[in-house]
Amino acid sequence: MPSDPNSGMLKDLFHTPVPQRTDVWHILIVDDEPEVFEATRFALKGVRILDRPITLHQAESATAAEEFLTNHPDTAVALIDVVMETNDAGLRLVSNLRKQGQRDLRLILRTGQPGYAPELTVISDYEINDYMCKDDLTRTRLISLLTTALRDYTQIRQLNEYRKGLELVINSTQDLLNRKGLNALAEGILTQLAALLDLPAQGIVCAASMTAGAKDQSSFVVLSGLGAYAKDTGRPLVMLDQFEERLASAFTTARELGEPVPLEDGLAAVFDNPGGRAYFVFVEGRGKTPSPMGTHLLRLFTANIALCFENLDMVDQLNDLAFTDSSLQIPNRNALARRVDQMTGSEGLTRLVIFSLDTVMDITSVFGTKTAIFAFLAYRDAVLERLPEVTFICRFSDRTLLALGDPVDLPAEAISDLRMPSVPVEGMSIILPATISILDLDLGSLDAEEVIRNIITADLAAPERHDPDGLHRFDPAAKAALEKRLHLLFALRDALEEEKGIEAHFQAKVEMTTGRIVGAEALCRWTLDGTPISPGTFIPLAETSGLSRPLTQVILRQVATFARSRRDKGLPFLRVAINLSLVDLGSRDFIDQLLRWTQDLRLSPDTLSFEVTESEIMRHPDQTLADLARIRAAGFRLAIDDFGTGHSSLSRIDRMPITTVKIDRAFVTPLTVDNCHGGIAAVTMAMARNLDLSVVAEGVETLAQHEALLALGCDVGQGFLYARPLNQVDFETLLDRGSILFPPPTPP
Repeated sequence: MPSDPNSGMLKDLFHTPVPQRTDVWHILIVDDEPEVFEATRFALKGVRILDRPITLHQAESATAAEEFLTNHPDTAVALIDVVMETNDAGLRLVSNLRKQGQRDLRLILRTGQPGYAPELTVISDYEINDYMCKDDLTRTRLISLLTTALRDYTQIRQLNEYRKGLELVINSTQDLLNRKGLNALAEGILTQLAALLDLPAQGIVCAASMTAGAKDQSSFVVLSGLGAYAKDTGRPLVMLDQFEERLASAFTTARELGEPVPLEDGLAAVFDNPGGRAYFVFVEGRGKTPSPMGTHLLRLFTANIALCFENLDMVDQLNDLAFTDSSLQIPNRNALARRVDQMTGSEGLTRLVIFSLDTVMDITSVFGTKTAIFAFLAYRDAVLERLPEVTFICRFSDRTLLALGDPVDLPAEAISDLRMPSVPVEGMSIILPATISILDLDLGSLDAEEVIRNIITADLAAPERHDPDGLHRFDPAAKAALEKRLHLLFALRDALEEEKGIEAHFQAKVEMTTGRIVGAEALCRWTLDGTPISPGTFIPLAETSGLSRPLTQVILRQVATFARSRRDKGLPFLRVAINLSLVDLGSRDFIDQLLRWTQDLRLSPDTLSFEVTESEIMRHPDQTLADLARIRAAGFRLAIDDFGTGHSSLSRIDRMPITTVKIDRAFVTPLTVDNCHGGIAAVTMAMARNLDLSVVAEGVETLAQHEALLALGCDVGQGFLYARPLNQVDFETLLDRGSILFPPPTPP
């Protein structure tokens, strides 16, 4: 960036002036009477004011005075006659001079005819410094008047020069603050300092870490060099050709004094910043000794340089925080987005590899956060060791590491070796299993936001799908499936909030010997925009997104509405079972809330029961059994669903607070009268009788299955043979019928 165009204006401000025309007071006498000039010259002959001689100049008209002052801007005072070519020529001259910007010039009006220009009017209407009658202007009075005017002139000039110097410092500082990066700032400092000092743009700016020892010259490295030092950028300070000649002593002097030091051949300054770095600035050139005001402004400017360094250090720290993982001190997700933006528009492909460390959270819970961090870094080191061609690596999430590189340099075979490496962590050898996904991206059409979405999609889909080599390759179809899942999730949330499209369907439970309906199971059904959504799709979605509890509440309300409708009509209502989710059972306050719901909805144990799957119980048996015991203590019946499909349930069945066992359809489907006594269904029936539990067989679809279950002594069945799940209106019609219309078989 070029220096400020006005930066050379104050070269005299920073240096002691040499004898020249400005060492004499120049005073202009404006009067059309020559004898007035001669009288004034005689009165001031040999006089020195403020230790400087006086030179008088003459102008016999206002026009001549304007021309003289335009060509001689260093004139300090003008003694102006009011009446010259016209009665107000002097007043017009004063007005014109001020309009032309002559603010420093001291203007004193003299008149021999006071009546033509009354004193009070002139002083109030015109910007003059004094107004005297010629008859009153004795030699003593004249010298006194000029001394006051010249002292004012000197002070005003100094103030104006100081103001200009401040403006220059401010502009120069603004230029430095606008520079991004240490190198650009360093170059700007050298350029602006050289301009302020009226020296060639030649010098260096060096930096050192405070931890490396900022007092040690050997720790400083050149950030930027101009002029003869341009070739030294990036080199250690002590390795420069000029170090022993001038830089060593300049550094030492500036360090000891702690402020900018004018030298015979330039200027040196050392700055320490809270950000952890120190800086050495040296501008080379032979100039003059700075004036007191110049020295003050130079100190001000160098103080601003220190602020610029501090500001840049803070920006660097913020960048570190924004683009660096605070725990691992490696690039983070923001750094990935920036890297993708930098690569966008290139040709070819880049391979993006996602390493999901499956056990890192377990390591955190068992060994602590520190060990987990070491494990993460050890895995990072293993990646870099086995894939040295990786061009970028970052932490993407709490358990995910991500690497970029050319597909040729990152072959699948080498990546696959990282699925379960053994890494050293705090003296231990830990196996770190990883789920690995690969995305090959077109550099020409990269978009950071889309890339991050694809990473998340690939990471979510990886545990479910992988190729024979154990790697998961990103499939756009997986992204489409995730988008569909999210669409369904948002739609399900809206449906639950509005209770629209969510409906309880009731499937009858039938006494097998008579066909009499003895109960029902409430099954949740969802229709979205006229299309039925499979329970196998939306039930797991609700459970994994925190919507299972609202779903249970909606079904309870609909069961309560059905029961109230039957009660208001004076019609019987059989006990209806609803399913509970393990996600809800594992929640601390769910049972309390469930019991409140049943009380508020007037759903008594006579009208409501609950079912929970065997696999759900066995996942967290102790907590789940405690929750079920509370439900049972409230009087509600409990059924264990899908019995026989879980694990270890037989060893706990006698401890479960259940009243009913439901035989899973998987054990009902193969049943015939001939084979029924040798299967799991028979074992379940025998166990239930011994434990005084009722049994419901689900998934009954054929008469052969029905007859086999009767042969085993099963009392209640549920399945398509008897009735499909029906909406409230259709089920009420079935319920009013009282029994299922099919020829009940003859009991054995």
